Amino acid sequence: MINRIDFTAKLFLLLVFFTGIITKDLSAQEDTTYFKKYNNQLAFKVTFSNKFVSLLYEKDNQEITFDPNRPVSIGFGVNYKKMGMSFSYGLGFLANDKKGKTHSFDIQYHNFGDRFSFDIIGQVYTGFYDDDYELNGDYMVYEDLKAIKFGFFGQYIFNSSKFSYNAAFSQKGVQLKSAGSVLLGGGVYYSQINSEIPYFFIEATQTKLTNIQIGISSGYAYTFVLPKKFFCSLALSVGCNGGIITSTKQFMIYPTVIPRFSIGHHGKTWSCFINYGNNLIYTYYSPNFKMALSSGEIQLSLIKRFDKIPFIK
Repeated sequence: MINRIDFTAKLFLLLVFFTGIITKDLSAQEDTTYFKKYNNQLAFKVTFSNKFVSLLYEKDNQEITFDPNRPVSIGFGVNYKKMGMSFSYGLGFLANDKKGKTHSFDIQYHNFGDRFSFDIIGQVYTGFYDDDYELNGDYMVYEDLKAIKFGFFGQYIFNSSKFSYNAAFSQKGVQLKSAGSVLLGGGVYYSQINSEIPYFFIEATQTKLTNIQIGISSGYAYTFVLPKKFFCSLALSVGCNGGIITSTKQFMIYPTVIPRFSIGHHGKTWSCFINYGNNLIYTYYSPNFKMALSSGEIQLSLIKRFDKIPFIK
């Protein structure tokens, strides 16, 4: 299992490298009356973010949401021209100890290019609590419940001359007029869920469910340019994946949903905004039993831009 996960992670890193080359070479012919890119040499960023993966569970009309106990992180970043570096640190004192302990490995990379956007997801979470059950401040904790998800999701932006996905969700530019675009793409995923909870899966003795799936999706994104340099961007993609459960070789069709939104304000040298993105895939889908992994990130960011490096002539 460890070797398979390592191989998948290396494959995703290669996809990041080659997709970055593609998006660089196929830059859009932009309409500067609709959006413009920032030309500042230097930018500093402070962020407060929360990455997550939730397990949505439904069996015999009983619905449960299993959430990790992962605290908010504070991050700092710097960009000089086209190069950037950032780091973050989890604020552990904000975690509620009554929700148990979560051990996690979470890498999410989101690239919003001119004509193409793509997401890389690598998550390993152990330890969840029942978000639907709380009694006198106590929660049902499942320390052995484990969720693994590796995925790549990419989209083509049709109206890239007028709509900037980059300005909406990376804030490396600003949308000057309201515009939108049709999105078309797809993804490939590997997921695994481990549980020692009795009767958690279809079979009473089953303790693990693993599947591999690939599929397509379509959607639409739109940015509303509001008065006083405020903006609101919304995007939604839906699709379906075909995949197999590796233990039984059973083929299934899985629905997928990818929502995003961004809202904020652009100043001359300052930007403040909130981003949210979610990637929801089902790992099992039948009339009486459904499981889905909902993974994503919500982030509050503050950016300060400089035309020149401060204190250096």
